[in-house]
Amino acid sequence: MKKRKTISGTKPPLYSINISGEDAVIRFAENVTQKQTEDETKQTYYEYNSYMLTVKNRSNLENDISSNYDCWLNEAKQIEYNNLAAEVRAKRDALLAETDKEFALDRVNLTIPEKVTASTMLNVIKDIFSELGTVYNGSMARYRQALRDIPQQEGFPYDVKYPIKPNS
Repeated sequence: MKKRKTISGTKPPLYSINISGEDAVIRFAENVTQKQTEDETKQTYYEYNSYMLTVKNRSNLENDISSNYDCWLNEAKQIEYNNLAAEVRAKRDALLAETDKEFALDRVNLTIPEKVTASTMLNVIKDIFSELGTVYNGSMARYRQALRDIPQQEGFPYDVKYPIKPNS
């Protein structure tokens, strides 16, 4: 949802249609609120949620929209939601990919003896779990989990708070 602020004395229509070749771009305005600037000009402006939908143009399009306005508006909202969610997930995935190297086993400080005997096995296992515990329970692991949890945030995908990457 794009919050628009239009400085104008003209209230936006519920929808407008712009024809571009064979396509029709439909813009919807919802939750329109009239306001005034707080400066000395006291200009009237309107704030509203704006949604856009592109469809193939056809002769009865405007009648169809006005007859089924709620369906058209909901479709525009759903498409915007899906597009924003995909953008947020792509950014999240890129941030996760940046930290993948932190979890590669060759980066973990493990020393595995060339020959594991019954007498050294307990120490090797303890070292493995100690190192893996440090990596997988550390700040980078918590950061990565917070990235994976982004879609569960309240306000997703419109109001996303990305976690801060730890230094190491």
